[in-house]
Amino acid sequence: MIASKLQVRYSNGGITCTLGHPYTIYEPLAMGIFIGTELKKRKDEIRDSRLAENDAYWFFDNIKDVDNKWNNLLKTKPDVIKIMLLFSNRYDSLHKNKNKLGGKGLSPEVAKYVVKKAKANNLRVFAHIETAFDFKVAVNIGVNVVAHLPGYSWNGDFETLRNYTLSNQDLLKAKENNLSIITTASISKKFANIRVDNQLQFSQERFSNIIKHQKKLIERFINYDINLSIGSDVYGKTLFEEVNYLHKYKMLNNLQIINNMSSM
Repeated sequence: MIASKLQVRYSNGGITCTLGHPYTIYEPLAMGIFIGTELKKRKDEIRDSRLAENDAYWFFDNIKDVDNKWNNLLKTKPDVIKIMLLFSNRYDSLHKNKNKLGGKGLSPEVAKYVVKKAKANNLRVFAHIETAFDFKVAVNIGVNVVAHLPGYSWNGDFETLRNYTLSNQDLLKAKENNLSIITTASISKKFANIRVDNQLQFSQERFSNIIKHQKKLIERFINYDINLSIGSDVYGKTLFEEVNYLHKYKMLNNLQIINNMSSM
């Protein structure tokens, strides 16, 4: 038997803009809201609450915010820094919309400054991303790890696929930066929906489109020799579902799965 120990790294809080992701996850929990149906009913109450601020999440809307709060963030002794990039090409309009809770994150300018501060403190930076533009920003500002496949939340509609399609230049830059990417591919199934009679229904056709996109994307990462790490983004569960998904849909072979489970 080989002696080993569990290796765990924590960010201790997501860095985002005011009302941005992951605020809508952690603030309701801090308020004692555990049922999804309560979220819409208590939206105004949630928007005004800050019970978990500067703990589970940090609001960095500008450079001044970063400087004013940075030392307090460091006092939490994070192992890594986690920043949020969500539709960052639309940051201005999303940030100004105070009725929108979640679905937004840092501006590219602030994200770049956070990375600079983190590296000055010898801290690696993980970035939540959504789109190809977010990926480009993450690569250009020098994050160490991208925490999702670009387009993990894509709904399988080919009309919007361009928003999640990476350029060869960005892939080359990612390789040069020794970037790592966490797969989180298996969570994409829940986004494969179409609207029928004003209700969302699972679409096998959309899901098939998602699988094709993911397979092509992972193949491109491998061709560019970009680091992949297997992760699920599912709380309270093991890697089994993610490993099974990658194997079932032939996104990685067995050896690749084993190797990428031990990377990062």
